[in-house]
Amino acid sequence: MGEIPAYLGNFSSLKKLSFAGNNFKGKIPTSFGCLQKVYFISVSYNYLSSTIPISIFNLSSLVTFNVEDNKLEGYLPSNLGSTLPNLEYFYIGYNLLRGRLPISISNATTLHHFDVRHNDFYGGVPSFNGLERLKLLALYDNPLGNGKSTDLDFMSFLLNSTATLLTLYLDNCNFGGVLPRFIANFSHLKDFQLEENIIGGYLPSEIHLLVNLQYLDLSENVIGGTIPSSWGGSLQQLIGLYLEGNNLFGEIPISLGNLSLLSELYLQFNELQGTVPKSFENFKYLLELNVSRNKLHGNFPKVIFTSLVHLDLSHNHFTGPLPVEIGGFKDLVTLNLSNNMFLGTLPSTIGALSSLIELNINHNLFHGFIPPSFSSLKSLEILDLSCNNLTGKIPKFLGKLQYLKRLNLSFNHLEGEIPTEGIFKHKTEVELVGNNLCGGIPQFGLPTCPREGERQHLSHIQNLAILMSSGTLILLIIVALIVFIYKQKNKKPLTLDATTEFMPKLSYWDIQNRAVQRSGSDGSGGRRLQPIGFRF
Repeated sequence: MGEIPAYLGNFSSLKKLSFAGNNFKGKIPTSFGCLQKVYFISVSYNYLSSTIPISIFNLSSLVTFNVEDNKLEGYLPSNLGSTLPNLEYFYIGYNLLRGRLPISISNATTLHHFDVRHNDFYGGVPSFNGLERLKLLALYDNPLGNGKSTDLDFMSFLLNSTATLLTLYLDNCNFGGVLPRFIANFSHLKDFQLEENIIGGYLPSEIHLLVNLQYLDLSENVIGGTIPSSWGGSLQQLIGLYLEGNNLFGEIPISLGNLSLLSELYLQFNELQGTVPKSFENFKYLLELNVSRNKLHGNFPKVIFTSLVHLDLSHNHFTGPLPVEIGGFKDLVTLNLSNNMFLGTLPSTIGALSSLIELNINHNLFHGFIPPSFSSLKSLEILDLSCNNLTGKIPKFLGKLQYLKRLNLSFNHLEGEIPTEGIFKHKTEVELVGNNLCGGIPQFGLPTCPREGERQHLSHIQNLAILMSSGTLILLIIVALIVFIYKQKNKKPLTLDATTEFMPKLSYWDIQNRAVQRSGSDGSGGRRLQPIGFRF
Protein backbone atom coordinates (compact mmCIF):
# COMPACT_ATOMS: atom_id res chain seq x y z
CA MET A 1 0.00 0.00 0.00
CA GLY A 2 1.04 3.60 -0.37
CA GLU A 3 3.77 4.83 -2.71
CA ILE A 4 7.17 3.39 -3.58
CA PRO A 5 9.78 5.25 -1.49
CA ALA A 6 11.98 7.56 -3.55
CA TYR A 7 14.96 7.05 -1.24
CA LEU A 8 15.50 3.59 -2.72
CA GLY A 9 17.32 5.33 -5.52
CA ASN A 10 20.10 6.14 -3.05
CA PHE A 11 21.13 2.48 -2.76
CA SER A 12 23.68 2.67 -5.54
CA SER A 13 24.77 -0.94 -5.12
CA LEU A 14 21.21 -2.29 -5.55
CA LYS A 15 21.01 -4.91 -8.32
CA LYS A 16 17.49 -6.32 -8.04
CA LEU A 17 14.33 -4.39 -7.28
CA SER A 18 10.96 -6.16 -7.09
CA PHE A 19 7.69 -4.67 -5.84
CA ALA A 20 5.25 -6.77 -7.89
CA GLY A 21 1.70 -7.20 -6.63
CA ASN A 22 1.84 -4.86 -3.63
CA ASN A 23 -0.99 -2.44 -4.49
CA PHE A 24 1.38 0.51 -4.75
CA LYS A 25 -0.05 3.76 -6.07
CA GLY A 26 1.49 6.96 -7.33
CA LYS A 27 4.50 7.22 -9.64
CA ILE A 28 7.63 5.23 -10.34
CA PRO A 29 10.34 7.26 -8.54
CA THR A 30 12.69 9.08 -10.92
CA SER A 31 15.47 8.20 -8.47
CA PHE A 32 15.42 4.66 -9.91
CA GLY A 33 17.42 6.11 -12.77
CA CYS A 34 20.39 6.40 -10.39
CA LEU A 35 20.63 2.63 -9.84
CA GLN A 36 23.49 2.09 -12.27
CA LYS A 37 24.10 -1.51 -11.19
CA VAL A 38 20.50 -2.70 -11.21
CA TYR A 39 19.73 -5.48 -13.71
CA PHE A 40 16.19 -6.39 -12.57
CA ILE A 41 13.25 -4.01 -12.02
CA SER A 42 9.71 -5.29 -11.52
CA VAL A 43 6.84 -3.12 -10.29
CA SER A 44 4.12 -5.10 -12.09
CA TYR A 45 0.57 -5.66 -10.86
CA ASN A 46 0.18 -2.41 -8.94
CA TYR A 47 -1.78 0.80 -9.47
CA LEU A 48 1.08 3.00 -10.61
CA SER A 49 0.22 5.90 -12.90
CA SER A 50 1.87 8.78 -14.78
CA THR A 51 4.81 8.13 -17.14
CA ILE A 52 7.85 5.87 -16.96
CA PRO A 53 10.85 8.03 -15.91
CA ILE A 54 13.04 8.55 -18.97
CA SER A 55 16.13 8.03 -16.81
CA ILE A 56 15.27 4.33 -16.40
CA PHE A 57 15.81 3.78 -20.12
CA ASN A 58 19.45 4.83 -19.66
CA LEU A 59 20.28 1.99 -17.27
CA SER A 60 22.64 0.08 -19.54
CA SER A 61 22.92 -2.79 -17.06
CA LEU A 62 19.17 -3.51 -17.16
CA VAL A 63 18.30 -7.05 -18.22
CA THR A 64 14.69 -7.35 -17.04
CA PHE A 65 12.17 -4.51 -17.01
CA ASN A 66 8.61 -5.34 -15.95
CA VAL A 67 5.92 -2.72 -15.36
CA GLU A 68 2.94 -4.65 -16.75
CA ASP A 69 -0.58 -4.31 -15.38
CA ASN A 70 -0.51 -0.75 -14.07
CA LYS A 71 -1.95 2.54 -15.31
CA LEU A 72 1.16 4.00 -16.87
CA GLU A 73 0.88 6.51 -19.71
CA GLY A 74 3.11 8.20 -22.27
CA TYR A 75 5.43 7.08 -25.08
CA LEU A 76 8.46 4.87 -25.47
CA PRO A 77 11.71 6.72 -26.26
CA SER A 78 12.82 6.36 -29.86
CA ASN A 79 16.33 5.21 -28.85
CA LEU A 80 15.08 2.45 -26.54
CA GLY A 81 16.92 -0.36 -28.30
CA SER A 82 20.23 1.53 -28.26
CA THR A 83 20.28 2.66 -24.62
CA LEU A 84 19.45 -0.78 -23.21
CA PRO A 85 22.04 -3.01 -24.91
CA ASN A 86 21.70 -5.85 -22.38
CA LEU A 87 17.91 -5.96 -22.31
CA GLU A 88 16.48 -9.49 -22.46
CA TYR A 89 12.99 -9.25 -20.97
CA PHE A 90 10.77 -6.25 -21.64
CA TYR A 91 7.20 -6.31 -20.27
CA ILE A 92 5.01 -3.21 -20.44
CA GLY A 93 1.64 -4.83 -21.22
CA TYR A 94 -1.75 -3.83 -19.79
CA ASN A 95 -1.09 -0.12 -19.41
CA LEU A 96 -2.19 3.06 -21.19
CA LEU A 97 0.94 3.59 -23.25
CA ARG A 98 0.60 4.83 -26.83
CA GLY A 99 2.48 5.97 -29.92
CA ARG A 100 4.70 4.09 -32.35
CA LEU A 101 6.95 1.19 -31.47
CA PRO A 102 10.59 2.38 -31.71
CA ILE A 103 12.49 1.20 -34.78
CA SER A 104 15.56 1.00 -32.55
CA ILE A 105 14.16 -2.20 -31.01
CA SER A 106 16.10 -4.06 -33.68
CA ASN A 107 19.31 -2.95 -31.96
CA ALA A 108 18.42 -4.83 -28.77
CA THR A 109 20.06 -7.96 -30.12
CA THR A 110 19.97 -9.76 -26.76
CA LEU A 111 16.18 -9.42 -26.46
CA HIS A 112 14.33 -12.64 -25.61
CA HIS A 113 10.86 -11.40 -24.66
CA PHE A 114 9.18 -8.28 -26.06
CA ASP A 115 5.69 -7.88 -24.57
CA VAL A 116 3.69 -4.70 -25.22
CA ARG A 117 0.21 -6.24 -25.24
CA HIS A 118 -2.97 -4.33 -24.41
CA ASN A 119 -1.86 -0.74 -24.90
CA ASP A 120 -2.56 1.79 -27.65
CA PHE A 121 0.42 1.46 -29.96
CA TYR A 122 -0.23 2.18 -33.64
CA GLY A 123 1.53 2.85 -36.94
CA GLY A 124 2.63 -0.64 -37.95
CA VAL A 125 5.26 -3.06 -36.68
CA PRO A 126 8.92 -2.13 -37.18
CA SER A 127 11.60 -4.45 -38.47
CA PHE A 128 12.78 -7.09 -36.02
CA ASN A 129 15.53 -8.47 -38.24
CA GLY A 130 18.23 -8.01 -35.60
CA LEU A 131 16.44 -10.01 -32.89
CA GLU A 132 18.04 -13.38 -33.51
CA ARG A 133 17.40 -14.54 -29.92
CA LEU A 134 13.75 -13.57 -29.75
CA LYS A 135 11.57 -16.19 -28.08
CA LEU A 136 8.34 -14.28 -27.39
CA LEU A 137 6.71 -11.46 -29.32
CA ALA A 138 3.41 -10.23 -27.84
CA LEU A 139 1.76 -7.36 -29.73
CA TYR A 140 -1.90 -8.15 -29.21
CA ASP A 141 -4.62 -5.66 -28.35
CA ASN A 142 -2.89 -2.77 -30.11
CA PRO A 143 -4.23 -1.09 -33.30
CA LEU A 144 -0.97 -1.62 -35.17
CA GLY A 145 -2.50 -2.67 -38.50
CA ASN A 146 -4.66 -0.82 -40.98
CA GLY A 147 -6.51 -3.80 -42.47
CA LYS A 148 -4.34 -3.92 -45.58
CA SER A 149 -2.54 -6.75 -47.31
CA THR A 150 0.90 -5.48 -46.22
CA ASP A 151 0.18 -5.61 -42.48
CA LEU A 152 1.95 -8.93 -41.96
CA ASP A 153 5.05 -8.07 -43.98
CA PHE A 154 7.01 -7.60 -40.75
CA MET A 155 6.84 -11.36 -40.21
CA SER A 156 9.47 -11.85 -42.89
CA PHE A 157 11.96 -10.02 -40.64
CA LEU A 158 11.30 -12.62 -37.96
CA LEU A 159 12.80 -15.33 -40.14
CA ASN A 160 16.12 -14.55 -38.44
CA SER A 161 14.51 -15.77 -35.23
CA THR A 162 13.14 -19.06 -36.53
CA ALA A 163 15.61 -21.06 -34.46
CA THR A 164 14.42 -19.47 -31.21
CA LEU A 165 10.89 -18.06 -31.65
CA LEU A 166 8.44 -20.01 -29.50
CA THR A 167 5.49 -17.66 -28.93
CA LEU A 168 3.85 -15.24 -31.34
CA TYR A 169 0.83 -13.24 -30.13
CA LEU A 170 -0.59 -11.05 -32.90
CA ASP A 171 -4.29 -11.12 -32.02
CA ASN A 172 -6.65 -8.15 -32.18
CA CYS A 173 -4.24 -5.80 -33.96
CA ASN A 174 -6.42 -4.94 -36.98
CA PHE A 175 -4.08 -6.86 -39.27
CA GLY A 176 -5.25 -7.55 -42.83
CA GLY A 177 -3.77 -9.65 -45.60
CA VAL A 178 -3.30 -13.40 -45.73
CA LEU A 179 -1.29 -15.79 -43.64
CA PRO A 180 2.12 -16.12 -45.34
CA ARG A 181 3.20 -19.58 -46.40
CA PHE A 182 6.67 -19.02 -44.96
CA ILE A 183 5.03 -19.46 -41.56
CA ALA A 184 6.18 -23.06 -41.98
CA ASN A 185 9.76 -21.89 -41.39
CA PHE A 186 9.05 -21.16 -37.74
CA SER A 187 9.66 -24.77 -36.93
CA HIS A 188 10.13 -24.24 -33.18
CA LEU A 189 6.92 -22.26 -32.73
CA LYS A 190 4.72 -23.58 -29.92
CA ASP A 191 2.04 -20.92 -29.53
CA PHE A 192 0.68 -18.91 -32.46
CA GLN A 193 -2.28 -16.56 -31.98
CA LEU A 194 -3.67 -14.41 -34.76
CA GLU A 195 -7.35 -14.21 -33.80
CA GLU A 196 -9.64 -11.19 -34.10
CA ASN A 197 -8.03 -9.64 -37.15
CA ILE A 198 -9.11 -9.30 -40.79
CA ILE A 199 -7.00 -12.13 -42.18
CA GLY A 200 -8.45 -13.64 -45.35
CA GLY A 201 -7.35 -16.24 -47.86
CA TYR A 202 -7.14 -19.91 -46.94
CA LEU A 203 -5.59 -22.03 -44.23
CA PRO A 204 -2.06 -22.85 -45.44
CA SER A 205 -1.47 -26.57 -45.56
CA GLU A 206 2.19 -25.74 -44.77
CA ILE A 207 1.21 -25.26 -41.15
CA HIS A 208 1.47 -29.03 -40.80
CA LEU A 209 5.26 -28.50 -40.79
CA LEU A 210 5.04 -26.74 -37.41
CA VAL A 211 5.46 -30.04 -35.64
CA ASN A 212 6.15 -28.42 -32.25
CA LEU A 213 2.98 -26.34 -32.30
CA GLN A 214 0.82 -26.68 -29.18
CA TYR A 215 -1.69 -23.85 -29.62
CA LEU A 216 -3.01 -22.48 -32.90
CA ASP A 217 -5.59 -19.70 -32.77
CA LEU A 218 -6.81 -18.24 -36.07
CA SER A 219 -10.36 -17.52 -34.91
CA GLU A 220 -12.51 -14.49 -35.67
CA ASN A 221 -11.06 -13.70 -39.10
CA VAL A 222 -12.45 -14.07 -42.62
CA ILE A 223 -10.48 -17.15 -43.64
CA GLY A 224 -12.26 -19.40 -46.16
CA GLY A 225 -11.73 -22.81 -47.68
CA THR A 226 -11.50 -26.16 -45.96
CA ILE A 227 -9.52 -27.44 -43.00
CA PRO A 228 -6.39 -29.12 -44.44
CA SER A 229 -6.41 -32.84 -43.74
CA SER A 230 -2.60 -32.76 -43.56
CA TRP A 231 -2.83 -31.02 -40.19
CA GLY A 232 -4.08 -34.18 -38.56
CA GLY A 233 -1.06 -36.14 -39.64
CA SER A 234 1.72 -33.91 -38.31
CA LEU A 235 0.56 -31.62 -35.50
CA GLN A 236 0.87 -34.32 -32.91
CA GLN A 237 1.78 -31.87 -30.13
CA LEU A 238 -1.32 -29.73 -30.63
CA ILE A 239 -3.31 -29.07 -27.45
CA GLY A 240 -5.63 -26.27 -28.56
CA LEU A 241 -7.06 -25.61 -32.05
CA TYR A 242 -9.26 -22.53 -32.46
CA LEU A 243 -10.78 -21.85 -35.89
CA GLU A 244 -14.17 -20.42 -34.91
CA GLY A 245 -15.75 -17.39 -36.51
CA ASN A 246 -14.40 -17.79 -40.05
CA ASN A 247 -15.87 -18.82 -43.41
CA LEU A 248 -14.66 -22.40 -43.43
CA PHE A 249 -16.72 -25.00 -45.28
CA GLY A 250 -16.57 -28.66 -46.21
CA GLU A 251 -16.39 -31.60 -43.82
CA ILE A 252 -14.38 -31.88 -40.64
CA PRO A 253 -11.32 -33.95 -41.64
CA ILE A 254 -11.27 -37.45 -40.20
CA SER A 255 -7.53 -36.99 -39.69
CA LEU A 256 -8.15 -34.49 -36.86
CA GLY A 257 -8.88 -37.55 -34.74
CA ASN A 258 -5.15 -38.26 -34.86
CA LEU A 259 -4.45 -35.22 -32.67
CA SER A 260 -4.52 -37.38 -29.59
CA LEU A 261 -3.30 -34.66 -27.20
CA LEU A 262 -6.00 -32.18 -28.17
CA SER A 263 -7.88 -30.72 -25.20
CA GLU A 264 -9.75 -27.82 -26.84
CA LEU A 265 -11.36 -27.79 -30.31
CA TYR A 266 -13.37 -24.74 -31.37
CA LEU A 267 -14.98 -24.85 -34.83
CA GLN A 268 -18.18 -22.86 -34.21
CA PHE A 269 -19.57 -20.10 -36.44
CA ASN A 270 -18.44 -21.54 -39.76
CA GLU A 271 -20.18 -23.32 -42.66
CA LEU A 272 -18.94 -26.83 -41.95
CA GLN A 273 -21.03 -29.76 -43.17
CA GLY A 274 -21.17 -33.50 -42.72
CA THR A 275 -21.04 -35.32 -39.40
CA VAL A 276 -18.82 -35.39 -36.35
CA PRO A 277 -16.05 -37.84 -37.34
CA LYS A 278 -16.03 -41.16 -35.53
CA SER A 279 -12.26 -40.73 -35.25
CA PHE A 280 -12.91 -38.22 -32.46
CA GLU A 281 -13.09 -41.22 -30.17
CA ASN A 282 -9.29 -41.00 -30.14
CA PHE A 283 -9.47 -37.78 -28.10
CA LYS A 284 -8.54 -39.03 -24.65
CA TYR A 285 -7.82 -35.61 -23.17
CA LEU A 286 -10.49 -33.47 -24.86
CA LEU A 287 -12.03 -30.98 -22.42
CA GLU A 288 -13.90 -28.60 -24.72
CA LEU A 289 -15.65 -29.31 -28.03
CA ASN A 290 -17.65 -26.58 -29.75
CA VAL A 291 -19.04 -27.15 -33.25
CA SER A 292 -22.11 -24.94 -32.87
CA ARG A 293 -23.63 -22.79 -35.62
CA ASN A 294 -22.55 -24.89 -38.57
CA LYS A 295 -24.48 -27.16 -40.92
CA LEU A 296 -23.59 -30.48 -39.36
CA HIS A 297 -26.09 -33.33 -39.35
CA GLY A 298 -26.51 -36.91 -38.23
CA ASN A 299 -27.22 -38.43 -34.85
CA PHE A 300 -25.70 -37.48 -31.55
CA PRO A 301 -22.11 -38.80 -31.54
CA LYS A 302 -22.02 -41.92 -29.41
CA VAL A 303 -18.34 -41.46 -28.74
CA ILE A 304 -17.90 -41.22 -24.98
CA PHE A 305 -15.57 -38.35 -24.16
CA THR A 306 -14.85 -39.35 -20.60
CA SER A 307 -12.82 -36.21 -19.97
CA LEU A 308 -15.14 -33.71 -21.72
CA VAL A 309 -16.14 -30.65 -19.67
CA HIS A 310 -17.89 -28.42 -22.25
CA LEU A 311 -19.90 -29.72 -25.23
CA ASP A 312 -21.79 -27.44 -27.63
CA LEU A 313 -23.60 -28.90 -30.66
CA SER A 314 -26.22 -26.15 -30.87
CA HIS A 315 -27.60 -24.54 -34.05
CA ASN A 316 -26.95 -27.43 -36.41
CA HIS A 317 -29.14 -30.08 -38.09
CA PHE A 318 -28.57 -33.02 -35.74
CA THR A 319 -31.47 -35.49 -35.52
CA GLY A 320 -32.55 -38.64 -33.75
CA PRO A 321 -32.84 -39.52 -30.07
CA LEU A 322 -30.18 -38.92 -27.46
CA PRO A 323 -28.36 -42.15 -26.66
CA VAL A 324 -28.29 -43.50 -23.13
CA GLU A 325 -24.50 -43.32 -23.42
CA ILE A 326 -24.75 -39.60 -22.75
CA GLY A 327 -24.65 -40.52 -19.09
CA GLY A 328 -21.01 -41.47 -19.58
CA PHE A 329 -19.91 -37.82 -19.86
CA LYS A 330 -19.24 -37.81 -16.14
CA ASP A 331 -17.20 -34.58 -16.00
CA LEU A 332 -19.52 -32.53 -18.21
CA VAL A 333 -20.17 -29.02 -16.86
CA THR A 334 -22.04 -27.44 -19.79
CA LEU A 335 -24.16 -29.22 -22.41
CA ASN A 336 -25.81 -27.22 -25.19
CA LEU A 337 -27.89 -29.13 -27.76
CA SER A 338 -30.33 -26.33 -28.58
CA ASN A 339 -31.76 -25.51 -32.02
CA ASN A 340 -31.44 -28.92 -33.60
CA MET A 341 -33.96 -31.65 -34.45
CA PHE A 342 -33.28 -34.11 -31.65
CA LEU A 343 -36.37 -36.12 -30.75
CA GLY A 344 -37.68 -38.83 -28.48
CA THR A 345 -37.76 -38.73 -24.71
CA LEU A 346 -35.08 -37.26 -22.49
CA PRO A 347 -32.78 -40.08 -21.33
CA SER A 348 -32.89 -40.68 -17.61
CA THR A 349 -29.10 -41.16 -17.76
CA ILE A 350 -28.70 -37.37 -17.98
CA GLY A 351 -29.28 -37.46 -14.25
CA ALA A 352 -25.88 -39.13 -13.90
CA LEU A 353 -24.14 -35.90 -15.00
CA SER A 354 -23.63 -34.75 -11.45
CA SER A 355 -21.15 -31.99 -12.39
CA LEU A 356 -23.53 -30.35 -14.85
CA ILE A 357 -23.99 -26.59 -14.32
CA GLU A 358 -25.73 -25.65 -17.57
CA LEU A 359 -28.15 -27.80 -19.58
CA ASN A 360 -29.65 -26.23 -22.69
CA ILE A 361 -31.78 -28.33 -25.06
CA ASN A 362 -34.36 -25.78 -26.23
CA HIS A 363 -35.87 -25.75 -29.74
CA ASN A 364 -35.86 -29.49 -30.39
CA LEU A 365 -38.58 -32.15 -30.73
CA PHE A 366 -38.36 -33.89 -27.36
CA HIS A 367 -41.57 -35.24 -25.84
CA GLY A 368 -42.66 -37.01 -22.68
CA PHE A 369 -42.07 -36.11 -19.05
CA ILE A 370 -39.16 -34.35 -17.41
CA PRO A 371 -37.23 -37.34 -16.02
CA PRO A 372 -37.24 -37.77 -12.22
CA SER A 373 -33.49 -38.44 -12.47
CA PHE A 374 -32.99 -34.70 -13.09
CA SER A 375 -33.38 -34.32 -9.34
CA SER A 376 -29.79 -35.59 -9.09
CA LEU A 377 -28.41 -32.57 -10.96
CA LYS A 378 -27.49 -30.86 -7.71
CA SER A 379 -24.97 -28.45 -9.28
CA LEU A 380 -27.33 -27.20 -11.98
CA GLU A 381 -27.53 -23.40 -12.38
CA ILE A 382 -29.16 -23.03 -15.82
CA LEU A 383 -31.85 -25.32 -17.25
CA ASP A 384 -33.54 -24.53 -20.57
CA LEU A 385 -36.04 -27.08 -21.92
CA SER A 386 -38.18 -24.55 -23.79
CA CYS A 387 -39.79 -25.02 -27.22
CA ASN A 388 -40.19 -28.78 -27.16
CA ASN A 389 -43.23 -31.08 -26.76
CA LEU A 390 -42.80 -32.00 -23.12
CA THR A 391 -45.93 -33.01 -21.21
CA GLY A 392 -47.00 -33.70 -17.65
CA LYS A 393 -46.58 -31.56 -14.58
CA ILE A 394 -43.61 -29.45 -13.53
CA PRO A 395 -41.64 -31.63 -11.10
CA LYS A 396 -41.50 -30.18 -7.61
CA PHE A 397 -37.87 -31.27 -7.26
CA LEU A 398 -36.86 -28.43 -9.58
CA GLY A 399 -37.66 -26.07 -6.73
CA LYS A 400 -35.22 -27.94 -4.51
CA LEU A 401 -32.17 -27.50 -6.76
CA GLN A 402 -30.52 -24.88 -4.58
CA TYR A 403 -28.07 -23.52 -7.18
CA LEU A 404 -30.62 -23.15 -9.99
CA LYS A 405 -30.59 -19.51 -11.16
CA ARG A 406 -32.44 -19.63 -14.47
CA LEU A 407 -35.21 -21.96 -15.62
CA ASN A 408 -37.01 -21.89 -18.96
CA LEU A 409 -39.84 -24.37 -19.57
CA SER A 410 -41.86 -22.17 -21.92
CA PHE A 411 -43.71 -23.38 -25.02
CA ASN A 412 -44.22 -27.01 -24.14
CA HIS A 413 -47.42 -28.86 -23.19
CA LEU A 414 -46.94 -28.83 -19.44
CA GLU A 415 -50.01 -28.61 -17.24
CA GLY A 416 -51.07 -28.41 -13.64
CA GLU A 417 -49.89 -26.35 -10.73
CA ILE A 418 -46.66 -24.36 -10.64
CA PRO A 419 -44.48 -25.21 -7.63
CA THR A 420 -43.85 -22.42 -5.14
CA GLU A 421 -40.50 -23.41 -3.63
CA GLY A 422 -36.96 -22.46 -4.56
CA ILE A 423 -36.52 -20.76 -7.90
CA PHE A 424 -40.30 -20.61 -8.39
CA LYS A 425 -40.41 -17.85 -5.79
CA HIS A 426 -38.76 -15.50 -8.27
CA LYS A 427 -40.70 -14.81 -11.47
CA THR A 428 -37.78 -13.02 -13.12
CA GLU A 429 -35.75 -16.23 -13.05
CA VAL A 430 -38.44 -18.51 -14.48
CA GLU A 431 -40.09 -18.59 -17.93
CA LEU A 432 -43.26 -20.67 -18.26
CA VAL A 433 -45.36 -19.09 -21.03
CA GLY A 434 -46.98 -21.27 -23.67
CA ASN A 435 -48.13 -24.05 -21.32
CA ASN A 436 -51.43 -24.95 -19.60
CA LEU A 437 -50.47 -24.04 -16.05
CA CYS A 438 -52.16 -22.58 -13.03
CA GLY A 439 -51.31 -21.38 -9.55
CA GLY A 440 -47.84 -20.40 -8.47
CA ILE A 441 -46.91 -17.06 -6.92
CA PRO A 442 -49.25 -14.14 -7.80
CA GLN A 443 -46.60 -12.52 -10.01
CA PHE A 444 -47.19 -15.20 -12.64
CA GLY A 445 -50.71 -13.83 -13.09
CA LEU A 446 -52.26 -17.27 -13.60
CA PRO A 447 -55.65 -18.48 -12.33
CA THR A 448 -55.81 -20.37 -9.08
CA CYS A 449 -55.77 -24.10 -9.51
CA PRO A 450 -59.03 -25.86 -8.50
CA ARG A 451 -58.89 -27.96 -5.35
CA GLU A 452 -58.85 -31.71 -5.64
CA GLY A 453 -62.55 -32.08 -4.73
CA GLU A 454 -63.48 -29.32 -7.14
CA ARG A 455 -61.31 -30.91 -9.73
CA GLN A 456 -63.13 -34.24 -9.37
CA HIS A 457 -66.53 -32.50 -9.37
CA LEU A 458 -65.61 -30.59 -12.53
CA SER A 459 -64.37 -33.80 -14.03
CA HIS A 460 -67.72 -35.52 -13.32
CA ILE A 461 -69.63 -32.59 -14.82
CA GLN A 462 -67.41 -32.59 -17.88
CA ASN A 463 -67.87 -36.34 -18.32
CA LEU A 464 -71.66 -36.01 -17.90
CA ALA A 465 -71.81 -33.15 -20.41
CA ILE A 466 -69.82 -35.19 -22.89
CA LEU A 467 -72.07 -38.19 -22.35
CA MET A 468 -75.25 -36.14 -22.77
CA SER A 469 -73.92 -34.42 -25.89
CA SER A 470 -72.95 -37.75 -27.37
CA GLY A 471 -76.36 -39.26 -26.55
CA THR A 472 -78.22 -36.32 -28.07
CA LEU A 473 -76.18 -36.55 -31.23
CA ILE A 474 -76.81 -40.29 -31.56
CA LEU A 475 -80.56 -39.78 -31.00
CA LEU A 476 -80.73 -37.11 -33.71
CA ILE A 477 -78.95 -39.40 -36.13
CA ILE A 478 -81.42 -42.24 -35.39
CA VAL A 479 -84.49 -39.98 -35.86
CA ALA A 480 -83.14 -38.62 -39.14
CA LEU A 481 -82.52 -42.16 -40.35
CA ILE A 482 -86.09 -43.28 -39.48
CA VAL A 483 -87.62 -40.29 -41.29
CA PHE A 484 -85.50 -40.96 -44.36
CA ILE A 485 -86.55 -44.66 -44.48
CA TYR A 486 -90.22 -43.75 -44.01
CA LYS A 487 -90.18 -41.28 -46.90
CA GLN A 488 -88.48 -43.75 -49.17
CA LYS A 489 -91.15 -46.40 -48.54
CA ASN A 490 -94.11 -44.04 -49.20
CA LYS A 491 -92.81 -42.38 -52.35
CA LYS A 492 -95.22 -42.88 -55.47
CA PRO A 493 -93.92 -43.74 -58.93
CA LEU A 494 -94.11 -41.02 -61.61
CA THR A 495 -97.16 -41.52 -64.06
CA LEU A 496 -98.83 -39.51 -66.83
CA ASP A 497 -102.35 -38.16 -66.03
CA ALA A 498 -105.26 -38.24 -68.52
CA THR A 499 -104.77 -34.69 -69.68
CA THR A 500 -101.22 -35.37 -70.58
CA GLU A 501 -102.15 -38.60 -72.25
CA PHE A 502 -104.57 -36.86 -74.70
CA MET A 503 -102.56 -33.77 -75.52
CA PRO A 504 -102.42 -33.07 -79.30
CA LYS A 505 -99.38 -34.35 -81.12
CA LEU A 506 -97.69 -32.22 -83.82
CA SER A 507 -95.72 -33.69 -86.68
CA TYR A 508 -92.55 -32.21 -88.06
CA TRP A 509 -94.37 -31.10 -91.23
CA ASP A 510 -97.07 -29.29 -89.20
CA ILE A 511 -94.40 -27.28 -87.44
CA GLN A 512 -92.64 -26.49 -90.73
CA ASN A 513 -95.87 -25.28 -92.41
CA ARG A 514 -96.60 -23.14 -89.43
CA ALA A 515 -93.19 -21.51 -89.81
CA VAL A 516 -93.86 -20.79 -93.54
CA GLN A 517 -97.15 -19.04 -92.74
CA ARG A 518 -95.34 -16.87 -90.09
CA SER A 519 -92.76 -15.73 -92.62
CA GLY A 520 -95.32 -13.59 -94.42
CA SER A 521 -97.18 -12.23 -91.42
CA ASP A 522 -97.04 -8.86 -89.68
CA GLY A 523 -94.06 -7.00 -91.16
CA SER A 524 -94.05 -8.55 -94.70
CA GLY A 525 -97.51 -9.35 -96.15
CA GLY A 526 -99.92 -8.07 -93.62
CA ARG A 527 -101.59 -11.43 -93.26
CA ARG A 528 -102.67 -12.55 -89.90
CA LEU A 529 -101.78 -15.95 -88.64
CA GLN A 530 -104.12 -18.73 -89.50
CA PRO A 531 -104.73 -21.45 -86.99
CA ILE A 532 -103.47 -24.87 -87.93
CA GLY A 533 -105.61 -27.73 -87.09
CA PHE A 534 -104.40 -30.33 -84.66
CA ARG A 535 -103.88 -33.84 -85.91
CA PHE A 536 -105.02 -36.61 -83.63
